[in-house]
Amino acid sequence: MLKKVNLIDDKDKKFGKYLLGMKQKLGIAQVLMEDPTVMIIDEPFNGIEEKTATELRNLLRQEVKRGKIIF
Repeated sequence: MLKKVNLIDDKDKKFGKYLLGMKQKLGIAQVLMEDPTVMIIDEPFNGIEEKTATELRNLLRQEVKRGKIIF
């Protein structure tokens, strides 16, 4: 999952050293790993670089296609 949110290179960093965007990506990864039916995500792309935000949007669209509900 860390690979999907572009955090694989930072996997050994302490959470306190993560920048805002990195924390956002980690939160999204955590939600996706729990595989809920409904996800309520508040400003999920805040602090995330545009390239990764686009990749995350595509990842979330795939979740919707799988039947997930995302707010």
